[in-house]
Amino acid sequence: MKLFRRFVVMAIAALLMACNTKEPTKELKIPKESTVRNLYSLSISEEYDKLVSQIASCKGMPDTYVSEIVNAYRMRAERIRQIKGGTESFSITTIEPFNSNGEFAADVHIHVNYKDKSEEEVLFRLVFVEGKWMIR
Repeated sequence: MKLFRRFVVMAIAALLMACNTKEPTKELKIPKESTVRNLYSLSISEEYDKLVSQIASCKGMPDTYVSEIVNAYRMRAERIRQIKGGTESFSITTIEPFNSNGEFAADVHIHVNYKDKSEEEVLFRLVFVEGKWMIR
């Protein structure tokens, strides 16, 4: 009788596992290192028109919004130039992909070396939109 109970319990457990309605986890998309390098290089350049075309939140937004984003990047670049002399080099430390509300994204940790010999670790967020990685 004990053997029969064990068999029934195991059969029910196997049936429940087989009928589980949870969707399988989607495999994460991971940006290539060259893509990250190109996007970060653009974010520290002064090519603001090209930069805006790579920022996901600027798509379809009014010109006033886009110009505010450009001004924020411009002020950041100017502040870095004044305080640190500008960016000398950078390297990608880690790329951490994740799924955020059904969209693929990645947190990229970048080690930045400035011309004044100071260093900083920055978080650079990307999102996968319409088949390509963009700056979040």
